[in-house]
This record gives sequence, C-alpha cells and structure tokens, in this order.
Amino acid sequence: MMTPEPSTADLVSDLMNRCRVASLATQMSGVDSSPRPYVSLVTVARVGETSIATLLSRLAKHTQNLAKCPAVSLLLCDQTSPDADPMAAERVTLMGQVVRLPHEDDMNVRDAFLQKHPNSRMVAGFGDFFFHLMHIEECHVIAGFGRVETLPSSSLRV
Repeated sequence: MMTPEPSTADLVSDLMNRCRVASLATQMSGVDSSPRPYVSLVTVARVGETSIATLLSRLAKHTQNLAKCPAVSLLLCDQTSPDADPMAAERVTLMGQVVRLPHEDDMNVRDAFLQKHPNSRMVAGFGDFFFHLMHIEECHVIAGFGRVETLPSSSLRV
C-alpha cells in the first residue's frame, strides 16, 4: 500500500516548522532611485499559522529597506544531500508584509524565536536588534517536478 503524498499546504507547514534560515527579499532604491531587489540570509522561526519571526538589526540594509517598504518574499528550502539535485528540493516562497515589534510587545515572538535559536539570546538583548513578524499572505510552492501551486495563507495549519 502506497503512502499518499502530503498536501501542498502540509508541505508548506512542514517547511515553515523545520527551516531555521531563509532568503529574505526586500526592495531598495538603486543609485538612480529605481527599485531594486535585495536578498539576504536571515534566521527564522514560525509563530502561529501564518507568521514567521526574525531578529534583525536596525543597522542592516534589509531592515532599512523594510522601513521604506514592508512588502517581502521569504524563500524556505529543504536541505539536500551533496549529491542530490538542488532544483528537485521542495521549497516555498512566502509573500507578505513585515512589521517591527517594539521591545515591550515582543515577548511571545521572542520566546518562540529564542527556543529555535538559543545562540541569538545575547544579540536579542542589544538595543539595535528588534523582532520582526512577517504576516504571510500567499505561498508559492515547488513540491517536486510538475508539482507547483500558489496557495492563500488561509490554507496553512500549524
């Protein structure tokens, strides 16, 4: 008897739960003031059904970009073995908006994030680091060859 493939929404939830790092795409102004994409590596932790937390320094370029435009994409990718085809890896691009949490309002997010990233405890106490919460609106999933789907965040479960 064959085991059924997980649903696309289940795959997204699994990646959101497992992934510790992601590629964050923000928008910045180029030298000629036209918009340019900017991608950086960030640590992440899932917080609830449709949110991802990250801890960012206000000095970082991506954080400065977020202050001007909170719309982001976040790429989560399954780890592959060195001999596996990386293009066959399951992955999801999450799209949504990011908000910075004031220190006095970040306790639940802080706890969830530091549970997944205990080594970040020291910098979490620095005055220029803030927790940010991404509210996911849409998910573009690559679940294998020919298995591509875009889902609303309402289809996600913890």
